[in-house]
Amino acid sequence: MSNTMGVAYTHKGEYDRAIDDYNKAIEINPKNSMAYNNRGFVYDIHKGEYDKAINDYNKAIEINPKDDMAYTDRGNAYYNHKG
Repeated sequence: MSNTMGVAYTHKGEYDRAIDDYNKAIEINPKNSMAYNNRGFVYDIHKGEYDKAINDYNKAIEINPKDDMAYTDRGNAYYNHKG
């Protein structure tokens, strides 16, 4: 549920609330790769906190090495970090 609320807050532009809900989702299930990826997306795209984003994408990949979106998002974060 917290991951879903995080997505809703992200769409509303309430990024800190989204991060809080992703944190809750991760606390409930530390193997929730989607919550790490979604939180990384907020850090990357909306907050400009690229190191945090890359760490989250790395964790998502560690949990689910077949998550192609996490690889793509991580590559974009590396690109944005340099930009």
